[in-house]
Amino acid sequence: MRLNETELLAKRIKRLKEAIKASDDNPMLYETEELIFMKRSLSKLLTVQTQARQIQNGGFGYDV
Repeated sequence: MRLNETELLAKRIKRLKEAIKASDDNPMLYETEELIFMKRSLSKLLTVQTQARQIQNGGFGYDV
């Protein structure tokens, strides 16, 4: 069984959210640079997920 790209994207987002939440509970878990990198990655992935959803559903301005 193979996962498609949207499922992989959702899994990555979920894992990043879990890691960021864990760092809030235990501040010594990650260094500041790692936390910044995770938050930036999460932001980029959420943007990609939103764009992919708009394209798949034929959102406004997407004539595919």
